[in-house]
Amino acid sequence: MSNSGLIVFDKQRIAIELHWNGGRDSVEAFLEYCRLAEVPCAPLYVATVINNYMDNDGTTIYLHVLADNYSESDALKTMRTDHGVYWVKDYEIVKRTYPHGVVKEQRSHDLDEFLHDIDSKQPAERQLGAVLDAEEVPVSDVRVGDFVFMPRRFMRREARRPFAVAGITADKFVNGKRRARAPYVAMFGSSGDYSNNPNNYIPGETVRRVRRLP
Repeated sequence: MSNSGLIVFDKQRIAIELHWNGGRDSVEAFLEYCRLAEVPCAPLYVATVINNYMDNDGTTIYLHVLADNYSESDALKTMRTDHGVYWVKDYEIVKRTYPHGVVKEQRSHDLDEFLHDIDSKQPAERQLGAVLDAEEVPVSDVRVGDFVFMPRRFMRREARRPFAVAGITADKFVNGKRRARAPYVAMFGSSGDYSNNPNNYIPGETVRRVRRLP
């Protein structure tokens, strides 16, 4: 008896077999945690996070090497899992291959609770902590005075903490790149001017913001 599933990553020959926690809700939680923790979406990195969570004793997680130019049926034959194959790209499940026709996806775990549970099992210096309690919002919604969590820099291992949004540029070139209506934080700077350091600008389209008081 098991609750197994196989995770296959885009353009990767190493797949992760989960003997337990192989349902879609578990796999989505593992991938979402890795995204938030900035863990690369690659089998060995993701397997490390899952291994920490499961306290693996050698009977819950397995790695499989797939053949060159493997097909969906090849992946399914690797291991006849209960939940079939999850095809993953950029932290998202982009396709499913089921073992015995389409099955009802497992949805028994609350995502937020599961993310906190996963986090509690990671090494202390790598835990997300308050990041998980923050809300993910479009960068365009950020205002001066908000506190946001910035990506880790230079693979630092200290706990992540929020930084205050110090300003929003109107239209400015910083280190050769144009910044138009771009929020920046009080992280790196001198004499109170944080707008000249490119590392202070929020990258991407979304950011984790400390929840505002009602």
